[in-house]
Amino acid sequence: MFWDIVFIGFGGSLGALSRFGISRIIESTFGLSASWSVVVANLLGCFLFGLLFELTLKSGIFNMDYRPFLLTGFLGSLTTFSTFTHNNLQMMKAGDWMLAGINIVLQVFAGLLLVWAGSRVVEGA
Repeated sequence: MFWDIVFIGFGGSLGALSRFGISRIIESTFGLSASWSVVVANLLGCFLFGLLFELTLKSGIFNMDYRPFLLTGFLGSLTTFSTFTHNNLQMMKAGDWMLAGINIVLQVFAGLLLVWAGSRVVEGA
């Protein structure tokens, strides 16, 4: 348990630095806004989550012991969107289409509402 926490923290540090690096590259190389770097990080994170999740299950390239570092730490810090997407995919694979749909709608719209509410709190202060 202790080492899982250490590895998650280390992976999280690398994920955060990677997200920062992606932002710098997208903004300086392509002249795009920070919003595009979020899109790139989220989509890259989704691809890597699917790839690494399956590699830890099937191929033996990555041991299951690396999952906290790779998935929770690195990709959790790079993007939580990859975890959100993977969870919805698992629900769909299990035939829980209604639950996946509710989860997607709830998190996206509730997330938008809560970001708006948080910004209103600051604007009203």
